[in-house]
Amino acid sequence: MAQLVTVNLVDDLDGGIAEETLRFSYRGSDYEIDLSKKNATAFDKAMERFVAKARKTKGTTPRSTRKESGSGLSRDELAEVRAWATKNKIKVSPRGRVAGDIIARFQSTKRGSTK
Repeated sequence: MAQLVTVNLVDDLDGGIAEETLRFSYRGSDYEIDLSKKNATAFDKAMERFVAKARKTKGTTPRSTRKESGSGLSRDELAEVRAWATKNKIKVSPRGRVAGDIIARFQSTKRGSTK
């Protein structure tokens, strides 16, 4: 069976339609935010004077501390997917790879519960 999964980004500031996800770091923590074109432009403008005076780096997070899997999910997120699958009687291994369709179903359910 084929599935078509559509992801709609929602602007994290005003709840409207977002057009892009911005990733940035601040004081040692990495962040991402989904923004409309208008809010992304405002973000860029607010950061402009700081970026103009800043030094560019190759990154501050050592690779060994990144805890992402091949799916792009952290260990905690994968544990949440496994717990959801088990609760919903979906067969999933307690270790190793989690099937993409299970992750997609979990994310779909999670998005649906925030409405």
